[in-house]
Amino acid sequence: MLLRFGLSQDQVDEAVWLIDLANGHKLHASAAFNRALLELGGVWPWIGRALGIAPLHWAEEAAYRWVAAHRGGLARWGIAPACDHPQEECGRPELLAASNRNPSR
Repeated sequence: MLLRFGLSQDQVDEAVWLIDLANGHKLHASAAFNRALLELGGVWPWIGRALGIAPLHWAEEAAYRWVAAHRGGLARWGIAPACDHPQEECGRPELLAASNRNPSR
């Protein structure tokens, strides 16, 4: 999948990416997050537009980078780093054991 969209593993490890399949345009980090907000209903598109305006965008980008750099320490609040070995269920042995019993999972 990475090759299809011209991204490296390092790039996707660093930030979230959003790819517009209509035109191939790639967004990453807070820009991808904001674009995803635009696609949701309710107040989310308004929030996405507001976050795209400087200086809010600058603050959001700084916050995004800080969270990305400190993901490992934020796991207690439900922000977990990406797993280095997804097939191993990110260190959850009970899920690994279950997937070994049921390979269709």
